[in-house]
Amino acid sequence: MNKIVVTLTLLLSSSVMASEQSCMIEIMHSEAQGEPLTGIIAVGEASLNRSKNQNKSICKISGVTRKQVPSKLRGHYIALANEVMVTKDKTIKDADSWDRAKKPRYKGKIVARIGKHTFYRMG
Repeated sequence: MNKIVVTLTLLLSSSVMASEQSCMIEIMHSEAQGEPLTGIIAVGEASLNRSKNQNKSICKISGVTRKQVPSKLRGHYIALANEVMVTKDKTIKDADSWDRAKKPRYKGKIVARIGKHTFYRMG
């Protein structure tokens, strides 16, 4: 009986992880297109920070665009998402938001500027 419970728990946690990874790659691809590699990773890190700050799944955070990643780029984005989800050292520290506008409409503390993105921490 215990083996069944452990197996089901592992299967459930791996499917949740796959879902989180899928949402992460869609956000990174959509929000950071045309940015350098560091910018793509920073968008992923900020998404993860927002998820933790809001105590929500990455799939449930608001204010982000999610578009399907073309199959030829999927492997690249999976590798980047995996790196973001396991790395402790963050490029953008505790930033949980970003803006790409020429005159950002942020209301938080600026943490970094990478490419065309300004990363900041909301209150």
